[in-house]
Amino acid sequence: MSRDLILVIDDDEEWRSYICSALGQAYPVRLASDGSSGLTIACEARPTLIILDVMMPDGMDGFTTLARLKKDERTRDIPVIMLTSVNAVTDSCYNAGHLKEYLDCEPAAFLEKPIEPDRLLAEVIRILEPGTVDEDTTPTA
Repeated sequence: MSRDLILVIDDDEEWRSYICSALGQAYPVRLASDGSSGLTIACEARPTLIILDVMMPDGMDGFTTLARLKKDERTRDIPVIMLTSVNAVTDSCYNAGHLKEYLDCEPAAFLEKPIEPDRLLAEVIRILEPGTVDEDTTPTA
């Protein structure tokens, strides 16, 4: 088993469970149900990767959480996968480039929910273990 710790920040308990099931055999996973607790865990546990939902209540959505993670010297170098249904729900077209333009930071990947477990795992491996996944055979969403 890998020693890379993955932190999942998502307000939806079903999605947290789904992601944990998809990745838990390959990686240890910590869970947070909102941006504030996710920031605390990220600073304390120093995960190797963060999977972050965009649409979360309580005043700290995924965009705000990402911006705070990237401004904090303890967490700025941790890659972040943004996993969201914001484009489908809002009929928008957000992507990593938009975040760079508006927040002056960008995630390592911006993936749409729902996502197949194999696709999510392949993306995690691509980020944590570069060169071990053949980009041409990676499952697509």
